[in-house]
Amino acid sequence: MSSTEDEQLADLKDWWTRNGKPLVTGGLLALVIVFGWQAFQKYQSNQSQGASMLYQQLLETTLTPDGKPDAARVADLANKLNSEFGGTAYAQ
Repeated sequence: MSSTEDEQLADLKDWWTRNGKPLVTGGLLALVIVFGWQAFQKYQSNQSQGASMLYQQLLETTLTPDGKPDAARVADLANKLNSEFGGTAYAQ
């Protein structure tokens, strides 16, 4: 190796010593943010789907062909909708 290559290698090692830890930390932080965002989006989607299915059951129980819904079942489904999916538009 020539002295120029040795100097470049020393400069690179010095640069890595100064900047390596922040770069690795930044990369890991970026990965945590990306995967956290994806997990949050999946959670919201699952909540919406669950609330939608429960709301559909509530509608089917309420809107019976004979016009006489099972009041206990309606109350049970409404309470479940409010307790499990209170933050969704379906609970309102």
